[in-house]
Amino acid sequence: MNVVQTVVITLMILAGAVVVEANSGALGTPVTLALPGMASVTLTVLEIILVAVGALVVGWLAGQIDRAILAWRVRRREGMLRDAQVEMARMSATVSDGQPGVMNISLTNIHKRLDMIEQQSGELRRRVDDVRERHAVVNG
Repeated sequence: MNVVQTVVITLMILAGAVVVEANSGALGTPVTLALPGMASVTLTVLEIILVAVGALVVGWLAGQIDRAILAWRVRRREGMLRDAQVEMARMSATVSDGQPGVMNISLTNIHKRLDMIEQQSGELRRRVDDVRERHAVVNG
């Protein structure tokens, strides 16, 4: 997706350069902007275009930062999910091995702990899926 985005932005810059070159005289035309209750401001068409482009760049950067944060959250939650699954597997292996240390722990407590880990694992999976869906929406 980044390659397509780069190509589109490059084409837009080239198209903008062609428009500026073809209309260099018109871009210097002053435009007076006035809002009720405020003093009027005189800007050129080129300055208005530069402000609009600046706003687009700021919006694009905000989207990139948001996407990076979502990716970080997905990685973190997947790590938590992986840790919970490892702990569940370790506890299951300990119970099935029948080691002497397990005799001190009641099977009821082990089952409760495994159920709790399974619930946490399900919650983490739902969160990861939610973040992935939001990440997919951001990436288009």
